[in-house]
Amino acid sequence: RLDTRTWLSSTGRRQLGSGSGLRQTIAGLQVSLTVVSAVGAGLLFRTVTALDRLDPGLSVSDITVVSLRSPYSIFQVPETYFTALEDVVLDLEARPGIVAARPSLTGPMQQGVEVALRATDQSDEAARSNPYVAVDAVLPGHFAAVGIPIVAGRGLTAADNRSDADPVVVVDEVLARALWPSEDPIGKRITGYPGLGDMTFTVAGVVGATRYREFFEPHPRAYFPARLLANSPPSTLLVRTSDGDAPVLHLVRNAFTVADPLVQVLSAAPMSGELRRPTASRRFAAGILLAFAAATLLLALVGVHGVFTVAVHERTREMGVRRVLGAQRLGIVRMVLWAILRVAAVGAVVGLALSVWASRFVEVLLFGVTRTDPGTLTVVFLMSLGIALLAGLAPAWRASSIDPGVCLRGD
Repeated sequence: RLDTRTWLSSTGRRQLGSGSGLRQTIAGLQVSLTVVSAVGAGLLFRTVTALDRLDPGLSVSDITVVSLRSPYSIFQVPETYFTALEDVVLDLEARPGIVAARPSLTGPMQQGVEVALRATDQSDEAARSNPYVAVDAVLPGHFAAVGIPIVAGRGLTAADNRSDADPVVVVDEVLARALWPSEDPIGKRITGYPGLGDMTFTVAGVVGATRYREFFEPHPRAYFPARLLANSPPSTLLVRTSDGDAPVLHLVRNAFTVADPLVQVLSAAPMSGELRRPTASRRFAAGILLAFAAATLLLALVGVHGVFTVAVHERTREMGVRRVLGAQRLGIVRMVLWAILRVAAVGAVVGLALSVWASRFVEVLLFGVTRTDPGTLTVVFLMSLGIALLAGLAPAWRASSIDPGVCLRGD
């Protein structure tokens, strides 16, 4: 009895894998290809998931971005244009379904005015390391209207927007940390805005960082009262709605027709869609790799299933002899699955090695995950083994179901 079991566990297993080496090699390569594509898809899927979890720093789901084209050039913006903007805001906010509307110099993810601001108490050497700052010219109530939280101090008021008011500015957390890393920025003074001479601005408040300008890394921003930056005409209107079906584009066009007919209202798009544009290439690549991984997964399933179906068919008599010699059905199933697992494990290890090398080509698309992320590699490895075992269940069960009388009658 002991000799029989020894033969079944050693010689028998070797014989199961010895007659179809080429087919098993092909099955292993299919598993390797599945692992490579699954690792790439997994890394990009985790990238997209990480991007979706990012906090944009402002309201997204209920804001519509309206693009404007004004006939006014930089440094030639009449005072009447800002009056028209205020009239448009009042008109829109009186409409049903419109919660708030505020102009902005540029739309989301667009290149805008950037300046090298400096704190008045900075040395020349320290100021050379200051980041370039994206600036915006906004009306009072801008932060509440677009959902940007005020972290310290206050926002801009109607008094700040008068041309004779003391110059004030609101900075975001990124700029505050860059200029005053260990100090309270409220009351500090900054200068350096081109075209405004030596005018200095007192920091009235600090707001949360947003991904309005750069999605992957919050860009330092400074918000000035609109009338103090009368040299730059706003090109965007941010409209916050309570009703997703509100005819925003139609309402804005009507409002400008009355307030300033020279301004063209070009288009309207949801803020959510505008913020997704920088991640479009990553989402597209993730979709392509997921489709490719699904295709290679199907090929691997068919390949592993086919290889061991043929192997079991070629050894029908051998399986019958095993049953006659006392092999249990569960033992035969275990033997076949173990042979499948060995083929899949070798293929998966080769696939992991290839994927670590190949993932450098998609590394530029990754965000929030490294190309050698152990979690992704482990999940894909275990998944490949599970798929191989799933594909081998049918041939393993078929091998254990062979009638011993078939081989005896054949002999």
